[in-house]
Amino acid sequence: MLLTEDTVYELLSHLADSALLEEHPVAKTLTSGGSRRGQALRALLIDALERLKPPPGTPAGDPAWRPYSALRLRYVDLRTPLRVQDALGLSERQVRREQRRGIIALASLLGDTLTAAEGGAAEPQASDALRQATEALRVTPARLDAFLLLSEMERIWEPRLSARGVGLELPEGQQCVVYADRVTLRQILLRLLGSLSELSRGGAVRIGSLPTGGDVDLCFSLPGTGQGPDLPADVLSECGYLAELNLGRVWQERVEQELRVHCVLPGREPLLFLVVDDERVAVRLVTRCLQGYGVRVVAAEDAGSAVETAAELGPDVIALDVLMPGHDGWEVLQQLKSSPETRDIPVIVCSVWREPELALALGASEFIRKPVTRPLLLQALSRALPTESAARFLPVSP
Repeated sequence: MLLTEDTVYELLSHLADSALLEEHPVAKTLTSGGSRRGQALRALLIDALERLKPPPGTPAGDPAWRPYSALRLRYVDLRTPLRVQDALGLSERQVRREQRRGIIALASLLGDTLTAAEGGAAEPQASDALRQATEALRVTPARLDAFLLLSEMERIWEPRLSARGVGLELPEGQQCVVYADRVTLRQILLRLLGSLSELSRGGAVRIGSLPTGGDVDLCFSLPGTGQGPDLPADVLSECGYLAELNLGRVWQERVEQELRVHCVLPGREPLLFLVVDDERVAVRLVTRCLQGYGVRVVAAEDAGSAVETAAELGPDVIALDVLMPGHDGWEVLQQLKSSPETRDIPVIVCSVWREPELALALGASEFIRKPVTRPLLLQALSRALPTESAARFLPVSP
């Protein structure tokens, strides 16, 4: 598993959130079994943090203590950022710098531990080129018929399929409605068809669909392959990455003599959640907290353009940070509530400052004190969303 600094920051921020830790991909490499898995991950994090302590005999005032102390005080002792600054005698910027140094060291320590736990196996990652190409792409989910798109793909791939003696079997007269971005979904389907045609020993690639909770499982079946090769790791990881952009996933399995590749996508329109925060890590934390709930998270890192972005996208709900450069969250909240285009959008203020009364007085629907945890965010969303939107805010299948 690739362990990034953002992942370590996320895990530390949810050190007391056992529900999130139990479901986190990192926990799955450690042990199995519900709370035991979450407890194992928490113990691993704290043990790694303790390993950041300077050698015995290091003077208490030595700067070598700062990365360890900055992280321990904030995430284990749960002191507020201001109290961490006071305890260390450092400015906010200095504390953040020391915490980042500690997180970089933790990422290295934990990466070694997890690699050993996985037996040295590395998790396939989507190529950097693909990630860079999609960074500037605005993923816009729309109601699409996946079977209709596949029919179009069949015409594109027909010469290649015929050359390999491969056919494509689609249910006649049926629709497969999903909510996804047309451009990225087409790339997933093209890549899967091309790869499966190369694995086929003749015959047909059968395609069907099955509703699964709020999702739709688009299943590609390749019979008669026995224990032959599976879908290549790079294809699986890159298709999986594109599916994740659409709140979906791609995976494969073997059932007797048949290779099956599942492309699971939302079967209902996702809620749109705009996060106004200048820290990208905060956006990733919200995204992780809402994984599996049919919510698409988009970010506005520039507070100055937050109102314009909200008016353009028309999100179902907005999460708003307070401490941002240029324009603080209170100013942005006032602008949101004074604009006819955005005043009816529920706003959840998220801040290290304990100011729920001010947030509600300025028109916010809810207030959450950072660090945000999954239970707090889910509760706030359930209360903030109007009835018609709340009906769509339901967990989908795992």
